[in-house]
Amino acid sequence: MGRRSNLSEELIGAAREVAKKTKDAGELRKAMSVVLSGMLGISLTRVGELIGRSRATVARFHGQFRAWLSGVEPTEKKWGGRRRAYLSYEEEELFLSGFFEAAARGGILVVGQVREALEEKLGHKVAETTVYRMLERHGWRKVVPRRRHPKANETAQEEFKKNFKKK
Repeated sequence: MGRRSNLSEELIGAAREVAKKTKDAGELRKAMSVVLSGMLGISLTRVGELIGRSRATVARFHGQFRAWLSGVEPTEKKWGGRRRAYLSYEEEELFLSGFFEAAARGGILVVGQVREALEEKLGHKVAETTVYRMLERHGWRKVVPRRRHPKANETAQEEFKKNFKKK
């Protein structure tokens, strides 16, 4: 059985008034989520199915309606963004600037060196993919010529060099 909400009569009454007067579909959905949960005792999951939103969104609607009723200003959205980043975008940019400058002067950007420097800065190990994602975020692409062809046969090449006749 799904989670049921404990909604006050005052909140349900306010939601009914909003549902009667509103012309906005978003406000109607918020109001109906409160009315359906409060008056009919329908679970959040089922209310979400009825209004075309997820269970989590229905719970968020309830919170927003409570905040509106109590006169609290709505806060910024809390989802989205990079919450688990080791460094902010600006810190990454500063960290990578030395490597990019060296690469611009003709040097080669070696991911292993970047990784070692990052691990030293952070004080713990990081995955190599972390470095690749950081480089991609800052517009760096891995464009490296092959050192040798993957199907090259070194013995055949040496044999050719020995037997090649110059004119």
